[in-house]
Amino acid sequence: MSEHRSLIGTSLPNVDARDKATGSTQYTSDLTVDRMAWAYPIYSRIPFGRIVNVDLRSASATKGYIAAIFAKDIPGANQVGVFLEDQPLLAEETVRFVGDVIGIAVAETAEAAIRIASLVEIEYDEYRPCLTIQDSVSAVDRFIHASNIACSHQVLKGDWEAGFKQADIIVKSDFSTHHQEHFYLETQGCIAIPEADGHVTVKGSL
Repeated sequence: MSEHRSLIGTSLPNVDARDKATGSTQYTSDLTVDRMAWAYPIYSRIPFGRIVNVDLRSASATKGYIAAIFAKDIPGANQVGVFLEDQPLLAEETVRFVGDVIGIAVAETAEAAIRIASLVEIEYDEYRPCLTIQDSVSAVDRFIHASNIACSHQVLKGDWEAGFKQADIIVKSDFSTHHQEHFYLETQGCIAIPEADGHVTVKGSL
């Protein structure tokens, strides 16, 4: 018991701090395996629209080209939404932001995969995007998904009507803040290794 109590209030060293600070930590993008193929996303270049056609002629003629993978090639569920099923892994018919992933270019080298992804020509039926919350809420068609509202909650506590009547001043306004995102120590990525017994070993970032 005394040993556990001695940890309270004690500053403990971060076991991986030195390796991360010196750059010796191995992340997924630092790893390679024999005969590895490289993949790179094919990104949407428009904020909102429908995919009309995908032209692979220039991309497939590039040195190092192996394949291009799209939503139709996924045998399972094309869905990675965490709280709602509202995030397709690969865009099927609709792109919803600049950078939405339409497909994956696969090549013999990392440089070739990046080059090939940039050569895939996408034809769109481009829609007018909603760039503010107000625009999104008031939209009547061409929603981001089934609608533009993910969820709705009403919170009431106490007699707010009486409180308003008793208040000396009532302030009504719209407030907004900048978005925040935590800082990643590594980029998202994974290595899938087919095994002789038919299984696949996946090494991925957390």
